This record gives sequence, C-alpha cells and structure tokens, in this order.
Amino acid sequence: MSQSSLTSIEISTETSSSSSDERNVQNRKKIIVKLFMIGSILTVATNCFSSYTHAALNEAVIEVDNFINDSYTKRGGDLSDTEVTLLRDILNSCWYAGQVPGGLLSPFITDRWGRKGAYLLATTMMTFAMIIQTASTLLKLPEMLMAGRMLASFFSPMSDAVAILYLQEISPTKLRGVLSSFFSGGYAVMALLGIILGMDEFLGNNLTYLLSIPIIPGLLALIFLLWLPETPKFLMISLKDKEKALKSLEFFQGKKSKNDLILEHYLCEAKTEPNEKDGGTMLDLFRKAYLRRALFMSYGVLVLTLPFYAILQSSTYFFIFLELPKNFAQISSTILMATFVLSSLIAGGLIKYHGRRNLVLFFGIGSIVFLGIFVAAAAFINQFIWAKYLALGGLIGYVLCYGLAIGPISWYLPAELVPLRYRASMICVCQALCSASVVITGFSTVPLFHVI
Repeated sequence: MSQSSLTSIEISTETSSSSSDERNVQNRKKIIVKLFMIGSILTVATNCFSSYTHAALNEAVIEVDNFINDSYTKRGGDLSDTEVTLLRDILNSCWYAGQVPGGLLSPFITDRWGRKGAYLLATTMMTFAMIIQTASTLLKLPEMLMAGRMLASFFSPMSDAVAILYLQEISPTKLRGVLSSFFSGGYAVMALLGIILGMDEFLGNNLTYLLSIPIIPGLLALIFLLWLPETPKFLMISLKDKEKALKSLEFFQGKKSKNDLILEHYLCEAKTEPNEKDGGTMLDLFRKAYLRRALFMSYGVLVLTLPFYAILQSSTYFFIFLELPKNFAQISSTILMATFVLSSLIAGGLIKYHGRRNLVLFFGIGSIVFLGIFVAAAAFINQFIWAKYLALGGLIGYVLCYGLAIGPISWYLPAELVPLRYRASMICVCQALCSASVVITGFSTVPLFHVI
C-alpha cells in the first residue's frame, strides 16, 4: 500500500473519531440540559405548596391578621391582638405539626408504591389541600385554612423525600451533588415568588388569589409525573426489573454502552442492601449503631436550619416590630428571599468542589454569629436608630449562610449517609424530628422576640 493511501486512511480515521467525539459531547450536553430541566420542574412543583405558601402568608401578615379577626367578628367574637397573634402562630406552626405523622408514614408508601406512585399521591393530595385553603378564604373560616394546611403538611414529607430521591437516582454520579442542590434552589425561588406576590402591590390584599396560585402548577405537575418514568435505581434494586430499569436509564441518561455496566453496579449495590430477614425497617434507624450515628449527624445539621423557618414565616412581622415602615419591611423580606435565591444558585458550585463537612462547619459557625448580631442589635433599637438596620443585616447574613451550604446540604445529606432501603425512612424521620422542633420553636419565637 502506498504512503498516500496510508495517509488517507489515517486522516479518515481521525476525522471519524473526531466526529464521534463531537457527537458524544453534544449528547452529554443534551442529557445534562434534560436532567437540569427535569430537576427544575420537580423542585418547583414540590415547593410551590410549602415554600410559596409560607412566604406568601408571611408577607401578607397584616391581611392574615385581618382575615382571622374579621372571621370571628362576623360570628360574634371579639379577639384581642394577643389572641390574633396566637391564632396566627397556630396557623403557621400547624404545618409542621402535620409533618410529624406524615413523615413517619411516608417511607412505607415511598418504598412500596415506588418513587413515582408516592409522588403522584402526594402531589394530588397537596393540590386538593390548596383548593381547601383557597375556599376557606371565601368562606371566612380560619379553621378550614388550618385544616387545609394540615392536610398539605401531612403529605409534604413524602413529596420532599421523593423529589430528593428522584434528583439523586436519575443523575450520574458526577452530577448528583449539583442536581440534589436544585431542591434548595427551588425552595428559594418559590419562597421569593411568595414574598413578591404577598406584597400589597400585587396579591397581598387578596388571600384568595394569593393561595390559589399553587393549584395550577399542581395540576400541571400531575400531568408531568404521569409522563415521567420511575427511577432506574428503584426499578433495578427494589423491583429487580432490568428491562424497565434499562428503559428508565436510557430516558434519563441517554443510550450509551455503559448502561449495562451501570445496572450491574446497581445490582452490586443491592447485595449490600438489608433484606426483610435482616430488617430494613424504620426502627433500624434507632437500633443499629451506624444508622443511629447517621441519624444524629443529619439531625445535627438540621438544627442549624431551625431559625430559617421562623424567618420564613415571620420576617415581615419581625421587621415591623423593629419599627421599620410596613413597605420597607415587605421590601426587606423580599431582599432576604432574593439573597436566598442567589446563594442557592451559587451553592451547587461550592458543594461540587468543597467537602460537605467543611462547608457545614464554616457556614454553621457563620450562621450562629449572624443570629447573635441580630439578637444583640434588636435589643438596642430604642437606644440607637441604626440598630434596626444592623439587625436586618444579621438576618441577611444568616440567610446567606443558609442558602450557600446549610440549607442545600441538610436536605440531601440524610439520603447520602445510608443504603437505598433506608433513604426514604432517613429523610422522612429527619423531617419529622425537624418539624417537631419547628413546632416548639415556632410557638416560642414570637413571644421570646417580644422579650428582647
């Protein structure tokens, strides 16, 4: 064969290889975009029921107080300001009270019905709960509003758990941390939307319109979930259905030669999973030492998030109490949520390149320092006019620490520390413990704030 022929073959081979590499890169990009789109839709659909309503009711705090007061006045009652505040606290805290039993029940449904079945059930019930809450504002029944929030909160841990599991089980290993952080990002975006729409200039003077917003996303989410396949990991490990698992893997990560190897890796992982004979129940989280350590570690991180829920529910009230003008108080709450959104977007990069432990320690200490600044400054608002703005800065600093590390890591850390069979149980038990803590701190936050 001549030299020119060899050169021609080499050039042809190189061109073919280069073209194949370009196609692979393009396919990878398409898969990443697809996963990011799916992750974004799932996290927004999940958080529109919880994060949005918390933030919206927080921003429209005056309208909520008027709603409670007017409903009892029409029935011949006469509530004092203290009683209205107490009922508002109950309205806020009842969400977390409902999460406790819901969190304990959710793992049974999530593990038996699958991620998709549990997701459909949770989304259906939470959409129905939003319809109840919207109707309560028309009927002027705060009790009905509380019942709707309790119903939604009961299924909230299930919705959160399957959203996190979906994000982790459909993504390649390299993207798992980044995609998992989407949940916190979606929580932040919906909280910001709730804050903005809760302002007087938008829907803050109309609770009916304000609370009806999540109904449409809920209905659209049901259609999306009907189309979305079950996660490949659940199909392979729990149901041992290789054919469906392969189709699911190809749907989420594309057709590639490594798919069979990935499924084999799932099978190897399944061998380490506890079976019915060995246990694999929720009680194992308390009985087995390594699971108990994982539970304590996860809850320890969640403790750092407790102040965030008080801020999410009552920041506007705090700012008004600090003698900030109402409009500026609402704008300040919007700034808090905007800070949350921006920090959550940055969090994915931080988590990808830095260890969870270092991030939690650094930003955990920072969050405590900023809370100390808020408390110290709030105690001197009558002596120094600038103290109220320093207190505002303290809350912004805490939210920044929460969004950059504490929040995102606390959501998915429980699932990373245990085998697949325990992941739903770990997430839900941690949420139940956290919710119980939020109920306790929720009732005490406002009264203790008055003591300052």
